[in-house]
Amino acid sequence: MNQHADARKDSRRAGQAGHPAIRQSLGRYVHLPISRAKPGLQTTDALHTENPLPSTGLATLVVAQHMRPFQTLPMLFPPVLLFSTYLNINGFKTDSAGLTAAWSAAYLVLAGRRKQGFGSKFGARGLVRGATVGLCVANVVGGGLAYTFGKREKDDA
Repeated sequence: MNQHADARKDSRRAGQAGHPAIRQSLGRYVHLPISRAKPGLQTTDALHTENPLPSTGLATLVVAQHMRPFQTLPMLFPPVLLFSTYLNINGFKTDSAGLTAAWSAAYLVLAGRRKQGFGSKFGARGLVRGATVGLCVANVVGGGLAYTFGKREKDDA
């Protein structure tokens, strides 16, 4: 019993899992500290800038919506959004967030010009359009905040 209490004290000091059985099941990962940060604005920005999924997902939804029948103007957006994903993967996370936010806002302006009847909002096309607009709004807000408050680590080096 005394051995387990000592093990718990040591693990709490190191910021690791407290129970010896948990430490044993973690094996070689025991030395990794557990983050105690609460999710907030800064962690949300970090998640948005470190994840290439928003721009790739938006490009996929735009292609699904405008490929058939082919519409030239909306189909100019996916290559730029995929380039934003390329920038994100290559380490230019802040610039990628800004590019995604700007082009998502431009797509929102373009999508806002098309009017849609009430009955067509609940079909397959309406759901895809709603998801596209929702992801655009999320990209504008998240990418705009990440670009505004982000740090350019790779550019400074």
